[in-house]
Amino acid sequence: MPNSNKLLLVHPSNGSLIVCGSRYRGICSLLNLSNVEQELYYNDNKGQRTYVASIEDNVNVVSVMSTYTKNGRTFKVFLVGKGYGSLDSPKLISTRILEDYQDWVVFENIIVASAVQTAPFVLKYLHDFQHAFKEDGFVYFLFSRTLDGTDNKILTFVSRLCENDQHYYSYTELQLTCGIKNQYNKVQAAYVAFPGKELARVMSQSGNYGTVTSFTKVLFMVAHPDDDESDSALCMYPLNSINQQLMDIISACYSDSGEISGVPAVDVPYSSQTYTACASKISQSQ
Repeated sequence: MPNSNKLLLVHPSNGSLIVCGSRYRGICSLLNLSNVEQELYYNDNKGQRTYVASIEDNVNVVSVMSTYTKNGRTFKVFLVGKGYGSLDSPKLISTRILEDYQDWVVFENIIVASAVQTAPFVLKYLHDFQHAFKEDGFVYFLFSRTLDGTDNKILTFVSRLCENDQHYYSYTELQLTCGIKNQYNKVQAAYVAFPGKELARVMSQSGNYGTVTSFTKVLFMVAHPDDDESDSALCMYPLNSINQQLMDIISACYSDSGEISGVPAVDVPYSSQTYTACASKISQSQ
């Protein structure tokens, strides 16, 4: 049976490799990182609660290692960002445990939260995850999706939540624009790194990025127009600028006006009716 790799993630604390494929709707296994031919764990009898990836080739999966604390005990977990396929769970983000504990089984989603899932608006928001990373107590996901059901134009977002948030209440989105009039609107790849002394100097002198030093983490993103994959651009976003705008969004969400410069900062693109997802926009030229 075909089994396309959807997710490869190093589990450094026990020297294993997390491998999630398309077979059986996304079941994962643990391989020996020193000898990937040696399978350390695999079980296909636990049902849909252990489905992590997707059977569909066009549904991307990204992930990052993290920890989860319960009853004074800390567990190794990995957070997963996954688009929605026709046979998939509607949960866009999930937290997966890496060991059996009480009623939990390996690879089960251990957070029961409706804050970030697609139903019943699946056809409106076709998420395409491209990158996930951690920084200073936060977990970030980078993806593209349509804005709402009235406009099919694809936009790129970075979302952030607190790493120790066990309900995803802190989930916040920021739209990233790339190029003049957001010409390069669909993310294809990304990486977070220090810019180096010379690039930091040029970024600071340009006046487009604020003050950037060689110790400022920068999100580098490659994007292309959604109607022309032959054209692409590299855009850069200092993480401190992203975080500042996310804080502005959160502040606006808790204010009476709920606006930033007269524009509503609050959007509710997901299924939970009791949860407010916040979204705004940051622009960059390529």
